[in-house]
Amino acid sequence: MATIQIIKKSDDNNECWYNECVGQNFKVIEEPKFTGAHKNSIIVQTPSNHDGWVWSGDYKVVND
Repeated sequence: MATIQIIKKSDDNNECWYNECVGQNFKVIEEPKFTGAHKNSIIVQTPSNHDGWVWSGDYKVVND
């Protein structure tokens, strides 16, 4: 799976887990095939080894 980098805080949630992680890289563990506003959202392994959503537009792929 790809590795992504958080490039901005979430617009949706001030409590979002990755708002403190801008600039950090995370390994993608799932790429759900959503439609609509969150169609490119992904699931990564968080620093506490949980599954965490990253919304479309808040990350960039740094390698595949």
